[in-house]
Amino acid sequence: METLEFEPLGGRRLTVLFVQKRKEPSEEELHSLKEMIEASAPEFAAEELGERTLDNFYKKDPYARLFQEEGVMIYPVDISDYAKLSISAITLEKRRLAEMTEASLTDKANAEYVKVYASVLRDEYESMRRDEEISIRNDWMVKGILDSAHRFSKKDIICLFIGDMVHWNGMKETLHELGVETYDASALVDIKTFMQKHT
Repeated sequence: METLEFEPLGGRRLTVLFVQKRKEPSEEELHSLKEMIEASAPEFAAEELGERTLDNFYKKDPYARLFQEEGVMIYPVDISDYAKLSISAITLEKRRLAEMTEASLTDKANAEYVKVYASVLRDEYESMRRDEEISIRNDWMVKGILDSAHRFSKKDIICLFIGDMVHWNGMKETLHELGVETYDASALVDIKTFMQKHT
């Protein structure tokens, strides 16, 4: 059984600045991010790997390429293969029940009821799968950020996290519980002024 453990940073301060990920960021957005990198001087960046291979991540991802050009390490953070299997196991029973219900459409008198019931079960399965995947993925990405922060010996560590809002809302709650400061970088009016006050 795989256990997810968060290793504390032992008296060091970690600040995570969130940058909303775009599927295809514009040149203006990448330029703004470049200015943010220069102003905040992060020790590292992190971004959800998702379904991509590591090779694709480092060679094709526009964010990864930008951080590499700026000389900042970027680490892909993601759920483990075991956790992916756990998500499947959690939702498998609902899916099986929906499939068995659909397969039993031989009773014509109750066929309409059975179709509706199977549809409800399928919706429950999708909702459950989505909620479990988001929650578990959030925790794994927090672990990835903390594990990456352990590579640096500085007392104050800054990470730029590139991700989706749906994940960030859950992640920042866990990060706060672990004593990590979080900020939505897009809400900061002047990143340079913020960094001067912050350090």
